[in-house]
Amino acid sequence: MRTCATAMDYETWRGIISDSFVPLEAESSPGHAGDAFRGRIELSSVGGIGLSTLYASPHTVRRTERLTGAGGGGLFKLSLQLSGRGLLVQDGREVVLEPGRLALYDTSQPYELTFDRDFSSHVMMFPHAALRMDPAQTGQLTATALDADHHLGDAVGDFLRQAAGVVPELGPTVGARLARNVVDLVGTLVTGILGCNTAEGAAAAVGNRIHDDGASSACLLTRRERIS
Repeated sequence: MRTCATAMDYETWRGIISDSFVPLEAESSPGHAGDAFRGRIELSSVGGIGLSTLYASPHTVRRTERLTGAGGGGLFKLSLQLSGRGLLVQDGREVVLEPGRLALYDTSQPYELTFDRDFSSHVMMFPHAALRMDPAQTGQLTATALDADHHLGDAVGDFLRQAAGVVPELGPTVGARLARNVVDLVGTLVTGILGCNTAEGAAAAVGNRIHDDGASSACLLTRRERIS
């Protein structure tokens, strides 16, 4: 079953997205203070997996350290940007959200999402355990772009896009199976990206990510300046 909610101000939107996802703060984005706001969310929940489509004006969403202690930890959010542009920041990492970009982030840690223009996106939320991966691996999945370096990224994005359209029309049993199939495909993609079927592989992947993050910090800073 699909539920829909619409907001015409930030306070109402904060309540809607906190109820739909996890406790969050919402406010105007830099340069958009005083602008009219409108947001809409269409949400389906099947088999413990949430699947939503968001349409909203420019704004910033934060999950602060305080809010991580208010509940909603132990979950991943998978975002597929449909239109507009945003910036995801978590654990010292940044992902520019442009149409087609698939990104994964962790509700157990603080994060910030900033959108500088009207946007739309699909968001799937599911428990860490649903990926059926070692905690040493899943613990590295903060602000991770899934479409950039692996050929499965486009397939996962296309599957998520199609699932978002049909899950609300399916019965709960079939809808839950389809949603789990999306999560299973995400797990396959993540395993391929991290290259860590073993503990040694996980350690090497973590080291590579730390190296890559440091090497690309100047590029990320430039991107963040452009988006803000």
